Amino acid sequence: MKKLVFILPGIAGGGAEKVVLNLYRAMELYKGYECHIVSIGNCVAHALDPGMRVHYLYDARKFSKKGLKRYTYRKVIAKIVDDYIDQNIGKSCIVLSNMMFCDKVMSLSRHRVFHIIHSAYSQSLLNRNSAFRQFFIKRNINDIYSHHPMIFVSQGARDSFCAGFNTDVDKYVIYNPVNEGEVKDLANCELAELHGDFVVHVGRFNRQKRHDRLLNAFARVKGNVKLLLLGEGRLEEGLRAQVEALGLSERVLFMGFRQNPYPFIKSAKALLLTSDVEGLSTVVLEALCIGTPVVTTDCPGGFREIFPDASPSLVPLDDEDSLVAAIEDVLVDPEKYRSALDPKFSSEFAVEQYDSLFRSTV
Repeated sequence: MKKLVFILPGIAGGGAEKVVLNLYRAMELYKGYECHIVSIGNCVAHALDPGMRVHYLYDARKFSKKGLKRYTYRKVIAKIVDDYIDQNIGKSCIVLSNMMFCDKVMSLSRHRVFHIIHSAYSQSLLNRNSAFRQFFIKRNINDIYSHHPMIFVSQGARDSFCAGFNTDVDKYVIYNPVNEGEVKDLANCELAELHGDFVVHVGRFNRQKRHDRLLNAFARVKGNVKLLLLGEGRLEEGLRAQVEALGLSERVLFMGFRQNPYPFIKSAKALLLTSDVEGLSTVVLEALCIGTPVVTTDCPGGFREIFPDASPSLVPLDDEDSLVAAIEDVLVDPEKYRSALDPKFSSEFAVEQYDSLFRSTV
């Protein structure tokens, strides 16, 4: 049986982790792969299906990166992961590495590795850095991604990487899969927590998501509508302080991470996203699947591949006036902010591409 191993730093509550879980299910269901997740850490936030093969390598994260050991930790952890796969899963596996920490490690793997790139790296890694700092970032990234093929979750993510970095490995684009049936079923679960109109943002509280931009714009939105923030992260304390400073305590609700955010998305007047950069936003694809209107910044990444040309859903980056206007407009005329989900984002389409890639690159 064909074996597929996903490498993650942990199964936290983010979009990349959700993509892995969706792809795991789809590759087993449609193509008969035996899938495994190897987590270099013990964080679990997403709901795991009964019977999912998940392996936690606690010892790998204990290795020190202090002093001279920072020059060897990648090789040491790569050997730990490789040996574990050989002994517990098999020696002829296909390995999909996800997220930067794992990519650093698995770049030195002896297995057949593909790096899945979930973000627009040029903007997320190089922006706001001096030319001196950019030189070292480029050198490190070129080193990490010079050993194994790369799979980008959008053409925009691929273009971003190629604009900032230079590696000779093969590069492919395969869109994130969305399980439409599952999302629609989960969205129909009863939501009894809230009353009244609300818009929603789903995502980690990190710098890339730019919740600060969202809050500044929402403070100017007229009407009796609330903003729900579904997520968690290290910036939450500062965002709570910003909410207080803007006088939004009665209008902005911190709802925490939800394993099933879909009833909130379905019941919302709109899904809002105000990121600086996105590889391909899974939550936006899921919102379109449910039929929820979307307003998002037109940031680098894959949004132009999701929405039709001239879609009002795409708001110019760093244009607060346009963002405020779009939020107020979607509350009045939601229909023009809905878009059909292209079949290229289906699970069936994604697994065909992955399976074809694996067979053609043996």
